[in-house]
Amino acid sequence: MSLPTLKRQLHHITREMTIYYSNGAGFSDLFNNPEHFMHELKKTKPKADALAYIYNVLLSDEPIKGAHGHHINNANNLHEANKIILLENRKKTVDMFKKGELAYTETALGACTSSAPCDKRLLRSFTACFSCPKAAIKSSKVDLLVSRQKQFLNRLDTSSIEYQTERKELEELLHLQKKINCS
Repeated sequence: MSLPTLKRQLHHITREMTIYYSNGAGFSDLFNNPEHFMHELKKTKPKADALAYIYNVLLSDEPIKGAHGHHINNANNLHEANKIILLENRKKTVDMFKKGELAYTETALGACTSSAPCDKRLLRSFTACFSCPKAAIKSSKVDLLVSRQKQFLNRLDTSSIEYQTERKELEELLHLQKKINCS
């Protein structure tokens, strides 16, 4: 079949697609409006992320594990001085979040401090966070995740591929739990 023949036969689809996608163009002005909620969200998100980071990572009563946790908990004076600066100078911390120098996203294991999109968790595997240099892991969250993973595993058919996959995930979580509790 030639291209002109296909164009003639599929012309109605082209027309319908044009109408379909042009209907959404009417909403584009909504996002350009300075009163739209999106603008308020963009303005306040760095501050909210900075406060969550300060509260959940820097001021945490629980020691933070993982590569970022090691950086935060390090007794080295330089790191301790940086921690004090971050705590005392909230504006500087918020500015670091605005510039993308720092980020905070809560995860099942604690937090991720990467400002770049995650390239570790293609599938929903939590164990991908273990070796990530931006991971801030809390042992209480690992314990909770192990408990939930065991409950989930009990509901699966032991002969299924899902069971095998989730059992492997649980084994890796248990290994991390043991490693965290030993350190």
